[in-house]
This record gives sequence, C-alpha cells and structure tokens, in this order.
Amino acid sequence: MLDKFLSGILLLVSLVTANIQIGVKSGYNHSSLNATFQNSDDGLNRGGSWSGEGKPGFQIGTEVNLEVVEEILQVISGVAYTTRGAQLSSSKGAQADYSISYFQIPLLAQYFYAVNRQQNIYFGMGPEFLLLNNVHAEVSNEPSDVSQTENGTNLVTGNFHEFDLAWNTRIGYSLSPRGPLNYTIDMGLSFGLLDIDNFHAKDAPEEAEKRRFKAGVKNMNINVSVGVHFKL
Repeated sequence: MLDKFLSGILLLVSLVTANIQIGVKSGYNHSSLNATFQNSDDGLNRGGSWSGEGKPGFQIGTEVNLEVVEEILQVISGVAYTTRGAQLSSSKGAQADYSISYFQIPLLAQYFYAVNRQQNIYFGMGPEFLLLNNVHAEVSNEPSDVSQTENGTNLVTGNFHEFDLAWNTRIGYSLSPRGPLNYTIDMGLSFGLLDIDNFHAKDAPEEAEKRRFKAGVKNMNINVSVGVHFKL
C-alpha cells in the first residue's frame, strides 16, 4: 500500500516538473507617473496638472513558467527588481524628478501560437504586484502653498504606499532549438491601478487639510525584455 502511495507521489511530481520552466529575464524600462493634485473644496487645481517625460530604467529577475495546457497555455510568475519613475513639471511651475524601485511579482496567463516546432508567438496578461524598495525625488520651483505642509514635509515627494497593484500585458517571441533551453524576447505594458502617494494618510497637519487636497499618482511602464529559460 505504501509502495503504491509513494509511486503515485513520484508520478505526480514527475508530471508537474515535466511542464515547468525556470529562467532569468532582464530588460529596459520606460516609465512615467500620472499625477494630479486637486483642491476638492473650491474646484481649483492648486497643485496643477502634472505632465512630463518618461524615465529610463531596467529590470532583472527570475521567472517560473508552469505549462497548464501543453503548447497553448502557461501560468507565469517570478520575482524581479525594477526601477521606475518620471520627470514631471506642473502648470504651476514646479518640477519633480522621481526615481522609484520595486520588487515586482507578476501572475500572468500566457497563450501560445505555434509558428513551427521551434518558434512561438505568445500573449500574456494578468495582475502585477509591486513591493516598494526605495523612493528618491528631487523637487524645484515648487509653489509654497502646494508643496509644503506646516511641518515642512514635501507634498510633492510625499510618502509612498509600500504596495502597488498593476495590470500587465505583453506580447513576445520564443525560440526553442534542440535541447532544454528556450530563448524569449517580449514587450510589455503595465498600468498602475492604485494611487501610490500616501501623503494624506500620514502627513496632513489637520483633518481639514486631508479634505482640502485630492491627489492621484499612478505608475505606468513600458518594457522590452530578453530571457533564457531552462525546462526541468
């Protein structure tokens, strides 16, 4: 009885590991922040609408691919270190240079179209979880009534939430020559779904100030990555 049980466990493990790929990926990021600071009491945009140029960065990490339906559908996850940010300017004259780094954990469903036995085109989408690592911001020419609280904390740099949720889509090409290695190149687009600025939760000097301003800062990122995967 025990022999049959152990045989069943070994068979299950062999079936699962036969459909798993592990790999490393690295690539280029071009990120931006969608940011506004609105005065909700009188309808004025005291902080101005923020717009500007994207910021270059990079990402590097590991990836695990679990094949759910052979040569058709995979579930993708892993952990990567990613740098993001933006160079922003407001209609009120302020300028801000954000540099933000995260640990990124995707959870994607990835669909394959076979060009031939060695080449595939794939499309993936799903949520992406971002854990804040570090924030650095340089702000200049900021309006005093917008960028400073009573205790001198900068409203523009603010405090950032330690967690962000994004929606990720990507399209790519994979090449699998003879052997266990698989090579990929893909392009992805990530939209932040949450407001990452935490100013109102911690830094407003009075309850009235919490109601006075309504802020919105969200991540956006485009990346191009290359990867090498090994089939277990």
